[in-house]
Amino acid sequence: VPAAPAVTITSVTNQPGTGVTITWTNCFSGHNYQVVFKNALTNGSWTALGAPVSAAGPTASFTDTAALGKARYYRVQTE
Repeated sequence: VPAAPAVTITSVTNQPGTGVTITWTNCFSGHNYQVVFKNALTNGSWTALGAPVSAAGPTASFTDTAALGKARYYRVQTE
């Protein structure tokens, strides 16, 4: 079964009072992508953020509203 190519995170923007918005490219319309995070790179596993995002075009984004005042590392996985 063919797999979707890896995405490229193009920006991670802190929006005070709103959260952190992660934007990525190299998407397939209708394909699902899951944003995951770690609070420290030494943590063993990644934690999913919300429901998967269904891309509507070549670019997609997700806003992490729980990131206010926290340091986090993000990754986007294809599903």
